[in-house]
Amino acid sequence: MAIKDESHVYEPLKYPHPPMNFLAVSDELAGPYEILPGVQTPDYTEGPEFLWVDSKRKWLLYYDYWAYGKFGVMESADMIHWSDELDEKRIRFPYRARHATMFPVSHQELQRLLEQYALLAQYRTPTYAPVRVAAEEADGFFHEAFSMRSVIMDIKMQSAAGIQVLFDEGDSVNGLALRLRDGYLEGAVCSNGHRCIVTGELVQQTNPAEWIQIAAAYEEGKLCLYVDGRLSGEGSASFALVRAHDSAGGYGGRFGTDAFGDHGGKAAFDGAIKNVRIYSVPLQQEDVSLAAQA
Repeated sequence: MAIKDESHVYEPLKYPHPPMNFLAVSDELAGPYEILPGVQTPDYTEGPEFLWVDSKRKWLLYYDYWAYGKFGVMESADMIHWSDELDEKRIRFPYRARHATMFPVSHQELQRLLEQYALLAQYRTPTYAPVRVAAEEADGFFHEAFSMRSVIMDIKMQSAAGIQVLFDEGDSVNGLALRLRDGYLEGAVCSNGHRCIVTGELVQQTNPAEWIQIAAAYEEGKLCLYVDGRLSGEGSASFALVRAHDSAGGYGGRFGTDAFGDHGGKAAFDGAIKNVRIYSVPLQQEDVSLAAQA
């Protein structure tokens, strides 16, 4: 078994080592157990959980850094010899997951979970003009503070010249916006007047009938842009929370002053937009790629 050692909590002088997990073994379920020497998770971890990965023929040991809001993972082929903690680039977890239990789901099941619990709004109908989603109001949808947000839409361009606003939530003080600038995808997020602008790749349409998927995912300061499921650009802001605002907003044009700091004129998108989806979570690239293939 993997178990948390909380001796330090109750007798800190006798046990100066911070709480962590260790492994104990026994031939009988009821014990007695012996600690497996030399194997423990990093300091300030708890909530251990084993997972067998049949395709890799390895065990994974997950544990929760309760003070840091993240997970760590170690791996073993025999449950005796364990690796150091895996590089964070090799693993990812749902946002703020704690004390997790793992089980498999299909891509279709995951998509249904997202649609049921994370989809804030969806606008399927194709439109060729700016669509106002929210008026100037003190609170409510499109006015609330957020630290996570994803926006996906399908676009079909007539031209790519100049500045064309695709999505406008908030204003130049607190907000999120997407636009095309001479064909390049750009995203902006701002909070309390501080701004982060990300420039992605050139958005190209090979034929007039082609729809292109544009997406943006914001996660506590990190803004990622996607084109047809591919990562197009990313950047980090100096803040995590985008504060509440009372500005009007929508998609297909600008509705006041946008998160880029621009104002004056609609800067309308020259083309068609459909299937706009706004989520309360930061979608991962795999999620965006699946949506692009749907």
